[in-house]
Amino acid sequence: MSTSHRRGKEHERAIAKRLGGERTGNRGVAAADVVNGRFAIECKSRKALPSWLVKAMLQAENGATDGRVPVTIVHETGIRHEDDLVVMRLKDFETMAVNQMPRLSLDMPDIDLSKYLDDFKMPDFPDCKLSQLDFDLKKLSDFGSFDSRKKDRTP
Repeated sequence: MSTSHRRGKEHERAIAKRLGGERTGNRGVAAADVVNGRFAIECKSRKALPSWLVKAMLQAENGATDGRVPVTIVHETGIRHEDDLVVMRLKDFETMAVNQMPRLSLDMPDIDLSKYLDDFKMPDFPDCKLSQLDFDLKKLSDFGSFDSRKKDRTP
């Protein structure tokens, strides 16, 4: 195994541990390196980052006052802004996206979900009602993604 390959695996393990995610490993198909909740994380490890990117991040950090989170947005000329890249420090990402994921608590009248159960292939729960439900949003990803906007972004 090459040094860069070993370094990449170590990086994936470290990120999975730090973010409470799971390293998916190489499965021979295009897949995220680490999954955690709603995030599919691609890990890249380099000996050095481009100096312009490091400088841009330092500039964002110097401009972040009053508890604001420094973010650098990288745009490629001629490409739609919705495809720009967002760069931030891992510690800020952890705080915003992982450690502070909200808990969803619902205390509401019973709602009959039976008309939706067939769509989710859940015949074992014919009398399912949503009442005083409390669950952790991090666990929602266990049921898969329902995002129809997902596009194949292979280079």
